[in-house]
Amino acid sequence: PGATTIRGRLDRLLKNTLFDLSIGCLIVVNTILMLLQLELEPPDPSLTVILEDNQHQVFEWCGHFFNVVFFAELVLRVYVKRLAFFCSPFNWVDMVIVLATTVDAYVLSQVSGNRQNISFMRMVRFVRVVRALRVIRTM
Repeated sequence: PGATTIRGRLDRLLKNTLFDLSIGCLIVVNTILMLLQLELEPPDPSLTVILEDNQHQVFEWCGHFFNVVFFAELVLRVYVKRLAFFCSPFNWVDMVIVLATTVDAYVLSQVSGNRQNISFMRMVRFVRVVRALRVIRTM
């Protein structure tokens, strides 16, 4: 893409080292917050919730923030790279993680109310940790 087109400018942004480092740092911070939340919440949702309401809201808002940022990054990468995006297995992994997290946060939570599918959530969280480890390794 040409440097003067929107797609060209976005391509330059996505190839920028500072942008990659920023996204990498966000992935690490997201993972740390996710692990902290797992540590503070009971393993069984039927147990009394340890988190106070304001703590739960902080984790929820942080989750929304990270979901929006990572989904926007995914959309930008697909828009810029088009079919070439799907040639990298790492892009597939990132796409599955982002889409699974988005489905978990915005679809499954609406369908099942507060009683979310715990095994699916654990799988998504595990894959997000794997993604964070991959990012840390490349930093």
